Amino acid sequence: MATIRFLLRPGILSSSWFFLLLAHTFILQGVIIMVRVATSYRAATFGLDEFWIGVIGGAFGFVPALFGLHLGNVMDRYGETKSLIAGSALIVLACLLFWLTADTLPVLLIASILLGLGQFICVAGQQSSVARAAPDGQRESYFGRLTVSVSLAQAVGPMVIGLFGRHQLVPDIDGIFLASSGTGVALLALSCLLRIPFNAAEGNRLGVWQTARFLLRDPAFLLSAIAGLVVFSAMDLLVIYLPLYGIERSIAAGTVGTLLALRATASILSRLMFSRLFSWFGRGRLLIFSMLLAGIAIVLLTVNENPIFMSAAMLATGFGLGIGGPLTLAWITEICPSNMRAAGVSLRLALNRVGQALLPIGVGGLVAGIGASGVLAVTGFSLLAMAAATTRYFSLPRR
Repeated sequence: MATIRFLLRPGILSSSWFFLLLAHTFILQGVIIMVRVATSYRAATFGLDEFWIGVIGGAFGFVPALFGLHLGNVMDRYGETKSLIAGSALIVLACLLFWLTADTLPVLLIASILLGLGQFICVAGQQSSVARAAPDGQRESYFGRLTVSVSLAQAVGPMVIGLFGRHQLVPDIDGIFLASSGTGVALLALSCLLRIPFNAAEGNRLGVWQTARFLLRDPAFLLSAIAGLVVFSAMDLLVIYLPLYGIERSIAAGTVGTLLALRATASILSRLMFSRLFSWFGRGRLLIFSMLLAGIAIVLLTVNENPIFMSAAMLATGFGLGIGGPLTLAWITEICPSNMRAAGVSLRLALNRVGQALLPIGVGGLVAGIGASGVLAVTGFSLLAMAAATTRYFSLPRR
């Protein structure tokens, strides 16, 4: 109930477009996490190891990483509504492809590319809508509610997977893909109803690469983008490799879904507390604390298979990762000029997708033969390394 009251505060959600955008965000993230978990299980039934599961995960992020900044410039000029419709249509196509023909590695790769491109277009449109249309002085509150909707979907999605085989080692994969296809159609219908406020009077006159160079020259933008990449990749690697870790350690699919739901639930809690934590700690210390907490918890996740211990580790992981997303996102929208906000958001997402494309493959190859526990351990240590780099940045004198 506290989450619902937080999302529906009248002072924040006075415009109907934001109600619909929250619903769009919830449905989108629910579909994505269901399909990606089911994809890992499908790949495991083929006998694919952690390297090839990493390749499939990388395919999800590869194409969006190539087109991200172009999309941002388009939305800066023409708005976000059409992008949301196009992205939702790609997600429906990907879900149908997973359901009807995903019985070979090439088809899994193609469907993952389409799913990743559709999700990227939708998320860029959602975040750009808030960056552009949220009232001045309330942008962090809007982003906070948007990310709470994301975490809520990431909590519900894994629990839905449990309905398709809670006590089985591998759930009913075709049933999950079919349910996701139907939900994707609902997402497309909702996209057609959305009308985002847009004023095209002021545009970004720089080209794509000039815009990227302009933004990346700012050390604050670069740090926030890289920190967001590490946090986002950690969440993604958990979704990809926790099902494989469950198979390796004979952990039932229902338990894996519950662990992922606990991570998302803890992220909801940290995002509900975000404003208070920000006022207590400030941006630098809060970002460092969140990455330290998540990094240590992910490493500990691999040392004990006791359900209570793993649940506690996942709660700590979710709390830490839940802070990093809105913190880096709001920081980037403050840094960017008003006529480059969509480009800045899209560049951040594109960098996230570079990590999403390369890290699963790189980490999977690095720990080949060790298994999913090695992937999770490397993920935890990458968060700790980023926390150290962030500490150094905020300890240096800056103009």
